[in-house]
Amino acid sequence: MKSLDSLQKLNLDIRRTILLGADIRHWGLPEFRIVSSNEFRVADANKVNVVEVYSFPPRPGEKVHRIATVGMSGAEREDGSKTDYELFMTLPADLGGATFAQVAAFLMELFVYSLQRDVPIEAGQTIPELQSVPASWKPRALLLDEARGEPEELGHLHVGRSAVGLLWVIPIYVEEYDLIQKEGVEAFDALDDKSEWSLADVNRPSLVTPVTA
Repeated sequence: MKSLDSLQKLNLDIRRTILLGADIRHWGLPEFRIVSSNEFRVADANKVNVVEVYSFPPRPGEKVHRIATVGMSGAEREDGSKTDYELFMTLPADLGGATFAQVAAFLMELFVYSLQRDVPIEAGQTIPELQSVPASWKPRALLLDEARGEPEELGHLHVGRSAVGLLWVIPIYVEEYDLIQKEGVEAFDALDDKSEWSLADVNRPSLVTPVTA
């Protein structure tokens, strides 16, 4: 495993100052951090990217526990392009029965998946089940969305001249995944608008009524 060179360390320090600083302004101080380094092959050379995952527990009067990354943006993908996003989740206070380490490992696998050639990572994209989705969560597929309900600043940050988007990772059921594939994310949003359940609840029932024989 290669280590970060001085320029990469400086880049990570800058991203942490800007991105984590914005998270703290709106979500309070993080409780825990997990640092994961991933070595992946790009343009016939091994590159190292360090991603930090932070845990922001509910503040007084809140019910959701936020998990957010720092360091995914600016990574080089297999096709040579640069990533321009960080990921976050809003979860129940108990993380839906998962541990913080399990959620962090899941986000790291999603990051590795996103580095593949021809894999778009943007709002409205759905992703089939990943192996590291925590076992305690009922929905197993994923929907990426804009940072709805969060302060506008968090979705429009800049590191130097580069814009960094914040993508919300939402676990969804396979029938919800199929609905979005067939009818678009708008159909899922319409069901969500009518539902009494929060998408942060990873043990909610499906918004789509299963078809029975």
